[in-house]
Amino acid sequence: MLPNSSGAPTKHNNRTKILQHPATVIPEEETNDENRKSFIWPNSDACEDDDAMIFFSSGTTGAPKAIVLSQKSLNAYLILMNTLKTDPNESFVTFSNKDTVYGVLPYFHAGGLLTTLLMLAQGAKVLINRRFHEDEFLENISKYEVSVLLLVPPILEFLCYAPKVDPSKLSTIQYIFVGAAKVRPEHELGVIKRLPYLNKVLQLYGSTEAGVLVFMMPQSVSSTKSGSTGLPLPGVEAKVSAAPSLEYSTNFSYGELLLKTTTQMSRYLNSDDSKVTVSEESIFDEEGFMKTGDLVRVDSDGYYYIVGRLKELIKVRGWQVSPYELEEALRNRFTAITDIGIVGLPADNDGEQPTAVVVLAPGTMLSAGEIEQYVEGRCKFGLL
Repeated sequence: MLPNSSGAPTKHNNRTKILQHPATVIPEEETNDENRKSFIWPNSDACEDDDAMIFFSSGTTGAPKAIVLSQKSLNAYLILMNTLKTDPNESFVTFSNKDTVYGVLPYFHAGGLLTTLLMLAQGAKVLINRRFHEDEFLENISKYEVSVLLLVPPILEFLCYAPKVDPSKLSTIQYIFVGAAKVRPEHELGVIKRLPYLNKVLQLYGSTEAGVLVFMMPQSVSSTKSGSTGLPLPGVEAKVSAAPSLEYSTNFSYGELLLKTTTQMSRYLNSDDSKVTVSEESIFDEEGFMKTGDLVRVDSDGYYYIVGRLKELIKVRGWQVSPYELEEALRNRFTAITDIGIVGLPADNDGEQPTAVVVLAPGTMLSAGEIEQYVEGRCKFGLL
């Protein structure tokens, strides 16, 4: 049981209450099995199974869904951050009242709102804007001496290439966290090179259903695992459901990511507000792991790399072809390619045929024949 501000235990209907404001992360040694299960927000009648937040997401099976998070799920985030802060090896980056965090993530998404609240719970100052504007963004970093950025990949690309970015005015930035989509390694490395005072660019992975903090890159290896989203965090069990891969792939484990977490949702909510259990949505396997619909690779050290979405796979003669793998192979081979997309077009005999749409850098030339010749013999299925 936790003490209140007067030092005496507090209780409400046999449910433990959390410390009063300001937000405080409870030291590990002050927790026990009972209060781990039943932390409650201040001055509240809520219990751990009560609904706390509802977010909309595309879900793992198509149409947008209302996702319900419980008080227990929110409390699990606090326990997670406390666990990271008490790690004697300081494997993962944590925050304190010395940090100023600039969150440029949408707050109507779980990833934007919950990560911001977690920064506040650790005592950090948080800077937010109603909308993102490039000039205001750069000005605020300098004005408020921002030490941590929470970004999406397009803004990381902006920091990497935009002429208006003056590295000397961004010298207070120590860490950049990037989430919500895949990060291209060249953007990650480019920002590190452009901002010499920056310690790390760290990728995050999460989902509204499973939790917004699932994987994180340890500080010690981020520079040697470019493109990786890191390792499973405490409270996360992860496994990969095997899927056929292309012949040129490395010897990584490859397939759909399945998760079991302490922060996962309690259920989906129907449009008529009736309660629908997640098991009725068929997103769990027989072991209780949630199917994310995300494709991942796992290297020999256990680090995860997000490859794409399962529904993006191209079906060729019954085989599943990853657009991402084809895109990365062509990007790495041809420096003239600045952007590329692989889609599946209907084909009479094959079902679908991978088709490349390529954007070349100004002043460069690359023929379709050169691309086809490179692909020929390197993977099982060619391009149209």
